Amino acid sequence: MKPQIIHGQWWLPDGIKSYGELSINHIDKEIDLTLYTSKYLDGIDIKPNQFNKMQRYHHVIYGDYCTLYQCYYKGWEKIGEELYKLRYKISYYLNGVHVNNIKDFKIKATSFLISELQNWYDGNDVNYKLNGRGGIWRNGKEERVSTLKTESLVVSDNMTLIFHDEILKEHLDFNTSIKTYYQKSIIFEYKNGVEFKDSIMNAIRFKKLLEISAGKPLSLKILYVMHDSKFNVDSSISSDISRTSVTNFTLNQNDITNSLSRWGMLFSNWNCDKNELHDIIKLWFSCVEEYEVIIDNFIDSNNWFQDSDVRLTNVMFNNRFLNIIQSIEDYHRKRIKNGIDNKKSIDDFYRKKMEIMNFLPPKSELKKWFNDRFVYKIKDNLRTKIEEVFNDIYDVISVAMPEVKFDEFLKKTVSYRNDLSHGINQQTSLGDDFRINYLVAKMILTVCVLKILQVKNISDKLKDYSAFRDMYYEVINYQDDIGNFKEV
Repeated sequence: MKPQIIHGQWWLPDGIKSYGELSINHIDKEIDLTLYTSKYLDGIDIKPNQFNKMQRYHHVIYGDYCTLYQCYYKGWEKIGEELYKLRYKISYYLNGVHVNNIKDFKIKATSFLISELQNWYDGNDVNYKLNGRGGIWRNGKEERVSTLKTESLVVSDNMTLIFHDEILKEHLDFNTSIKTYYQKSIIFEYKNGVEFKDSIMNAIRFKKLLEISAGKPLSLKILYVMHDSKFNVDSSISSDISRTSVTNFTLNQNDITNSLSRWGMLFSNWNCDKNELHDIIKLWFSCVEEYEVIIDNFIDSNNWFQDSDVRLTNVMFNNRFLNIIQSIEDYHRKRIKNGIDNKKSIDDFYRKKMEIMNFLPPKSELKKWFNDRFVYKIKDNLRTKIEEVFNDIYDVISVAMPEVKFDEFLKKTVSYRNDLSHGINQQTSLGDDFRINYLVAKMILTVCVLKILQVKNISDKLKDYSAFRDMYYEVINYQDDIGNFKEV
């Protein structure tokens, strides 16, 4: 597919206009703006031998019939006498609108495609979406019942999710053949308009929920937004609300795929009914900000740069171990300690300490000794925290991870964490034993995440989840081979 080229004039709101062309490359997944001019967009002359105090980033750039959002200056090239070629990298192409202040561009609805959405949400029904469900016979002929649906889920007072099925046709090979396929999109509908960036952020948050289940990074593709018609370039449109197509590649560097089976997803409509799935979604949006660090660290632990030539270094792997342990500690603080710090205990301790000190002779050695000696100490060290997390999730790990030697893991994990945190290690490669401790920590964090989401029958879901089974068998096989975890 050749890049789509849009010729015309380009300018900042209330700025000078310059001729140029916009290239939308669906193969390389890039949107580039090239201008042919003697001035920057803010009107400053281009002076090759001088430092140019021009803006290197613009929120918006107007085209004749569009708005470019998040525009990054890439450089210039001289092509003639006082004529230069300026280049900008563009994040979003909004067709048919002019938006001066992006904060005023209130979104009523946004439609997206997300990798694995249809497998995750449809479960077994995904097999019947294209041709319908058979098995009904009338007058000697099999009738197929359509399973296409549009389902709504009210998530909050302002936001409703709409899961929309459709059958699409695509012409191939110079219109000599037609491809018919099923597609599920998700629409974020808002009772009161939200800012464009917030509509994107809500979709990213939903994608994270799917990434928890899929155990890998997923792509997100924005299709269109619904907005007030006052932003339309074409003022003849009479309706109050308009639909604008949006092109963006920063959210979907990889293609939208739907390839995972039921065994490749931690929780989905394969092992959750729709009511449980809906409860998980609603709970997710209510708690995602509170548990953002835990969730992001868990999702990052699944990102092994699949389908790329990138490989984790030892330093990156070690940092992931530290991030997982930090997330387990965060779970302890928020779920077991209920987010309550030791402030009351500390205040009570020092109040009683001052009462005693008031009875001691002023400026005496005894008073100094007492003051130096009696200092409040935090009792919850790492070992205590992990032990309490074990107790909190014991109903799950005793069934899903029965043969893991947690006592050995606990001892070695505390040692590894302390050594890495204080730079005691003499090398960055810590061997197989460290990897096994990493896997156990990750399995524990997996349980913690499912507990946060209040997923039902966690043990059964973990035993069916192929990625969890692989980690578990690697751990117990290592234990069997060496008889125990190795000494650090």
